[in-house]
Amino acid sequence: MKLINLKKTAISGIVLFVILIFNIIPVNAKFSPDMELQNPVLGRNLPAAASGNAPIDSPDNAHQAVFIVNVVTTIYSPVDGAYPNNPGHGTGFFIDPNGLAVTNNHVVAGATQITATVEGYSDPLAVEVIGTDECADLALIQIKGSNFRNYSGR
Repeated sequence: MKLINLKKTAISGIVLFVILIFNIIPVNAKFSPDMELQNPVLGRNLPAAASGNAPIDSPDNAHQAVFIVNVVTTIYSPVDGAYPNNPGHGTGFFIDPNGLAVTNNHVVAGATQITATVEGYSDPLAVEVIGTDECADLALIQIKGSNFRNYSGR
């Protein structure tokens, strides 16, 4: 039962992530704690990131729970063979302040190294894959650290 609730939470998080990121935050946005983002859909500014690590309770601030997933993979070509050490990137969304997060399975599948670039941290953080669902293209990951901003949905 706990696994079902965890999957529901993960699916809810990724759905919210997709809705918020692709409909609210501009693709070329660069984030910093003191900036405001113009929302092209709603035509209004999003508030600057709040200080502290309290859960985010407003969809307008959900971008604070997003991070970049950095991967290194080996690409295989039937003609040329293996191409090791290919960098790739994706995004993730914190669903828990202790580092539990959701990303896409295709981002982490086959990765030999995975780290996360999180706002407020100078170095990339280690990532462990907890579980994946290839059909739903979801991956549940654990970022090493604590007190991350997560979306509470309240």
